[in-house]
Amino acid sequence: MSKKIIITIILIIIFVVGGWYFLYKKPAIAPGPQPTEQEKVCLDSGGTITTGICCKSTGDFPNTCLIGACGCSLGNSKEVKICDCGDGCWDGTKCVQNLVEFCGTSTNGQCAVDSDCIEGGCSGQVCQSKNEEPVITTCEYRDCYNAENYGKVCGCIDNKCQWH
Repeated sequence: MSKKIIITIILIIIFVVGGWYFLYKKPAIAPGPQPTEQEKVCLDSGGTITTGICCKSTGDFPNTCLIGACGCSLGNSKEVKICDCGDGCWDGTKCVQNLVEFCGTSTNGQCAVDSDCIEGGCSGQVCQSKNEEPVITTCEYRDCYNAENYGKVCGCIDNKCQWH
């Protein structure tokens, strides 16, 4: 065989092997960001990860079964990760379903008469003084926020705005 034929065969083999390599080699895909431990626990308990506006001192995944961590004025708030548990709430460790008690909150703002008190928060779950800055809450609705269903009204008791 001549050198020309051998070189041609070697070049063909290189092109065939190289072509096969580029056609069939799976590209390395960098793994996406892995969920944090809190995110895993939220997802494992049936929640979804969202964001909301909460007090500046609040970290990610605040306890949404209690009102307060996300009840600051807009100037004193920041965006944090929240575990959305649908009709339930996140107690800091898991989704809790089927809340059966009224879950509104009161700021205990100063008042003299019932008309000094107003319902605030995105879902009307906060009883506050009309003289206070509006309370910013996450904007999800839960049945336990419905004061009427629980026979609750926002009013002035002992000079403090509160549900009664």
